[in-house]
Amino acid sequence: MLDSSRTQQLVVIIGEGSVFDEGVAKLLTNGTRFLVVLTKYTSGPALLNMLEQDCPDVVVICQALTLDTAQILDQISSLPRALSMLTIVLRVNDEVIDVYANPGLVARRKPERIVVASEAALINVVRRVHEGR
Repeated sequence: MLDSSRTQQLVVIIGEGSVFDEGVAKLLTNGTRFLVVLTKYTSGPALLNMLEQDCPDVVVICQALTLDTAQILDQISSLPRALSMLTIVLRVNDEVIDVYANPGLVARRKPERIVVASEAALINVVRRVHEGR
């Protein structure tokens, strides 16, 4: 469990433990004030427990070949805190990301689709939490 008095924006990256996941974590750590936690997805209950304990501001899902992003989004949307989290889906083979400003009831929402052409663009999307989205 992380310190509840933190002043940094907490970003949780959910992935498969790949080089892609590690690269995203490094990108969001270097030169920013984000507190980044990289976690390998193992199960829905483990993920929900971690998200409830750590209360992240942003959840980044690194979608690779075997990760079921729709299932993870449904799990996240079951959390009461989901309405205040920014959830971002990154894909290994695409520069378009999906951004859910309030992922509660994700199944009924369409994401904002953003083309991320640079590292700075991704960092700016993550920073939206403090800017009121």
